[in-house]
Amino acid sequence: MPKKKTIARLHLQSRLRSRLKQARLDAELSRAAVCRAIGISPSALTGAETGRIHLKAIDLFLLAELYGRPLAFFFSDDVELAAQDAPPEPDEPSGAGEPAEAPSSEEPAPVLLPEPSPAPRRRQRDRRLR
Repeated sequence: MPKKKTIARLHLQSRLRSRLKQARLDAELSRAAVCRAIGISPSALTGAETGRIHLKAIDLFLLAELYGRPLAFFFSDDVELAAQDAPPEPDEPSGAGEPAEAPSSEEPAPVLLPEPSPAPRRRQRDRRLR
């Protein structure tokens, strides 16, 4: 028997996919740059932004870090949360007395995660002793 999707679940999925695309566009990143930075395929990112594919939690966490957004941004229906976490508009002053940084044409730096510890080695049986 197929799972019934609740209205709340459908609403959250709709909000997630629209906020994923909104955050990427606000960060002025291409799909290719995002995929290279977090290590997912372009079809996975496109699928997540259109709602055809569900991201793993770790991928969503990496996207939030890359876009500079809290995880709550992607799920909250609080409009103020979405507005306060948005990057400043270009015509707004960036700070008192601080020179504005020139936009960088470089790709974003990939999110670096610690290397996983190696799995313990299993002892191999000596087949000659059998």
